Parts: sequence; C-alpha cells; structure tokens
Amino acid sequence: MLREILTTVRRLDTRVEDLDGKIVALEDGISFANHEIAKLKNENLQLKAENAALALRMNNVISKLEEMGVALERESQMRDQNEANERLIKLEVSGIPKTEGEKPADCKEHVAKVLTLIGSENSKDCIDVAHRKMAGGIIVCFKSRSQRDEVYLKRFNLVGKTSLDLGFPLPDKVKR
Repeated sequence: MLREILTTVRRLDTRVEDLDGKIVALEDGISFANHEIAKLKNENLQLKAENAALALRMNNVISKLEEMGVALERESQMRDQNEANERLIKLEVSGIPKTEGEKPADCKEHVAKVLTLIGSENSKDCIDVAHRKMAGGIIVCFKSRSQRDEVYLKRFNLVGKTSLDLGFPLPDKVKR
C-alpha cells in the first residue's frame, strides 16, 4: 500500500510541477497582458488628446469658413448693388461697326454721332467712358443718370436708321 501511496504522491508531484509550470506561464501571460494594456491605455490617452486638438482645429476652421461665408455674402450683395448702380448710368449701343485701328476715344466719337442722330441734348461731353465689348457693342458710361435716361428715352428715334446714317461706309463685301 505504501507503494501505491508513493506512486500516487509521485504522480501528484508531477502534476503539481505541471500545474506550477502552467501557473508560471499564466502569470507571465497576465504580466505581458497588463503591460500591453498599460501601453494601449497610454496610446488611447494620446489619441484622445490628438482627437481633442483636431476637433478644436476643425471648429476653428468651421468658424472661419462661416465668417468667410458671411463676408462673401456681404461682398456679393455689394457687388450686385454696384452693378445695379452702374446700370443706372450705363447703356449698351449696338450696331456701330468697328473701324480699323479703332481706339477707345473713337468709341466716344461713334456714340456722339448716335447722340446727334437721335436728337439728344447731350453731346460727347456727357460721356464719361465708352469702350467696345468683345461681342461688338459699345458700353457707354454717362456722367449722370439724367443724361443716360434722356438718351434711353430717345432710343426709338433710331428705328429705321443704319450705320450709313452715321457716316460709316459700306463694308467691302456689300459695296457694288
């Protein structure tokens, strides 16, 4: 019986040694896991701090964009108002042929001829600026709205008139 007890004790010793090895391995695993958890906690704290900084920067950018949007809206309204005001003193005259080597001062002369043709009380002196558009029309900026309105009201006097009435020659293609 003693033998059986000794054999059982040896087997138990072997099992205890196995269990002891497994416990040591578990302790090592837990220690490693604790170390990894601590690293992950530090990394998580750093990421949270970076995220907070990015959120603050993003809020600043959003605020600046909103401010810019308000400023752009104001600028757009001012531009629209300026364009509306400019339309009060400007007219476009079309149908005046472009002369060879034409200069901006020539545009003023051409418009002065139109003013004479329609019977306007205004003359070349009432024109502040005149320039030709790419499409061919001439934009005329008058010195006052009343001068512009007077010309605008007399525009119907141009019905049936041609550039020949202004003293422009026929184009080469049409001459006979």
